[in-house]
Amino acid sequence: MRRRELLLSGMSVMTIGLAGCADDDSGPPEPGADTDALLPDPGGEWSRDEPTELTDGFDGDEVGSRAEYASPDGDRYVVEVSEWDDEAGASGSIDSVYNDWEAAASTGVFSFAATGPDASVATDLLAESSALDNS
Repeated sequence: MRRRELLLSGMSVMTIGLAGCADDDSGPPEPGADTDALLPDPGGEWSRDEPTELTDGFDGDEVGSRAEYASPDGDRYVVEVSEWDDEAGASGSIDSVYNDWEAAASTGVFSFAATGPDASVATDLLAESSALDNS
C-alpha cells in the first residue's frame, strides 16, 4: 500500500493511506479531477456549506475548492482541496501555504488541508476525503 503523511501543525505526523491502494493501484486522483468531489464527506451529524471555488490570484483560474463544515458539537472547520501544476507544488504547499493549518496532506498534484478548533477533529475530517483513507 502506498502511503502519504498527514501533517498536524505543531503536533506529530500521522500516516494515512490513499483510498483504493489496499486492493488495487488506482493511485491519486487524475489531474483535472473535480475538486468539489474530493472534499470530505463526513456524513453523520456533520453539515457542510456549499463549496466555493478557489482561484489563482494572478489569472483567476480555478485551482480548487473550499468548504466550511459544522461538527456535531457546532464547531466550524474549513477544508481546502487545491490542484497544483505538479506533485512538487502540491507537496511544497503543505509547508508554504498550509503550514499553519491543523492538518494537511498531498497526493499526486492535489493538496488537502483542514483547520478548526481541534487538530484531531480536523485530521479526522480531512481523512474523510474520497482521495484519502485513514485505514
